Amino acid sequence: MKTVDVAIAGGGPTGLALAGMLALRGMPADRVVVIDGKTTDDACRDPRSIALSWGSRELLTQIQAW
Repeated sequence: MKTVDVAIAGGGPTGLALAGMLALRGMPADRVVVIDGKTTDDACRDPRSIALSWGSRELLTQIQAW
């Protein structure tokens, strides 16, 4: 069993942005886990699009995900 400091429930846009912000602020990657019900392959094949606000764009720019 792995011990972590932060467990993020959900690997969607919000969960992944949170993981990116934690990394940007110096949280070691091995201390964070993202838990999601989908496999990586399933998530990559998801055809849905998303609409983002300007603030979301700014956040994604900060974490170099835009």
